[in-house]
Amino acid sequence: MLQLASILHTQGFKIIIIHPELYSPNHSDHPHFTFKPIVDGFSEIGKHIPEKPDPSFFITYLNEHCADSFTDCLAGLLAEPDEPPFVQVEF
Repeated sequence: MLQLASILHTQGFKIIIIHPELYSPNHSDHPHFTFKPIVDGFSEIGKHIPEKPDPSFFITYLNEHCADSFTDCLAGLLAEPDEPPFVQVEF
């Protein structure tokens, strides 16, 4: 995804990466991107981990606990007055 973002950046797109706090990309590797961390809830995961979690547990947990933070972050980005409008790309 970061390679695609780099390609789009060379074509003039402004790139904003929204990421969970726990799995933050290395910002110094991509200084031309804007990084926005969101609360991921992993500090609380110890209370919810089953005895033998399968890999899908962590993905489901992340999806359930990041939705509100992601929505708030995106709303904040959309409300910034000095930013150009977002372009939605559908595949």
